[in-house]
Amino acid sequence: MAKEQFYVIRNPTTGKISEDTSKKEKPKRGENSSSSAEFQSDRRGSVLIVTLLVVLSFILLVVMATKFSGVKHEQKRLDKEAMKCRSEVKAFNLNIAKNQKQVAHQLKEMEANRSVLFQEMEKLQNDSSSNLAEFQSVLKSVPLELWRDVLNEIKDVCTRTENASGYTCQPCLAGWHHSGSCYYFSKRTKNWMDSKDECERKASRLIIIKDQDQLDFVFGQMKGNNFWIGLSDKVLEGNWIWVDGSNVTIPLWSSGEPNDSNRNEDCAEVLANQAKWNDISCDQLKRFVCEKKPVAFFI
Repeated sequence: MAKEQFYVIRNPTTGKISEDTSKKEKPKRGENSSSSAEFQSDRRGSVLIVTLLVVLSFILLVVMATKFSGVKHEQKRLDKEAMKCRSEVKAFNLNIAKNQKQVAHQLKEMEANRSVLFQEMEKLQNDSSSNLAEFQSVLKSVPLELWRDVLNEIKDVCTRTENASGYTCQPCLAGWHHSGSCYYFSKRTKNWMDSKDECERKASRLIIIKDQDQLDFVFGQMKGNNFWIGLSDKVLEGNWIWVDGSNVTIPLWSSGEPNDSNRNEDCAEVLANQAKWNDISCDQLKRFVCEKKPVAFFI
């Protein structure tokens, strides 16, 4: 690199020193061209960098725009799904409200029907009680001699019917035994409650023993089998009552009975080895005897 020459001038008046620019050497032509080339090179580099930055910025903007468009599309889809869900929830709530109204209306109707049924049942019960009381009053007013005449007339009718048609006039249905009352002796075994229900289905009742003669009759028919009778203390421990609600008038218990062994013997049976009663668990399986009043049947 060429050395630059310059001159220093001193002012005689003030004593200040200044550079004499007029006598400076001008740079050579080769040195000026080199500086211009370096400038041009730096300029091209700057332009390239700026261009690259612009391209990168454009690419970044395109990517961001694409992402934003996707996000916006997804947001629209989610908004539609949310709107659909809200519509479904609204419809579901409306349906529930409608069903609740229907159920409430049905319950109201059922309650009204129940009240009407209760009123009708109460009326029927009152009518039945009134009719029963009236019938009992009529029965009490009928003289005993008249009843005997009626029974004799029935016997005469049976006799005439037998002679005319060949049918037999019987006081009990087939399969039942007559001895004052009609008796059904079961072959199958059931617990006490099921035996009671079975007798009621046959329009009869589990047998009520009123005296020793009656007990001896059914005891002989059962041929050595224990069997249920219509006696229990299920309602009140120690208070033995018959299935018709009446109390025991002639107790026919076996010796030492009832003893309520294991504190669960609430039903009565007739023992197989003696014509006496014994208390036993109601869950035991026994034969049973049903009883009902005789009526004339033509068989």
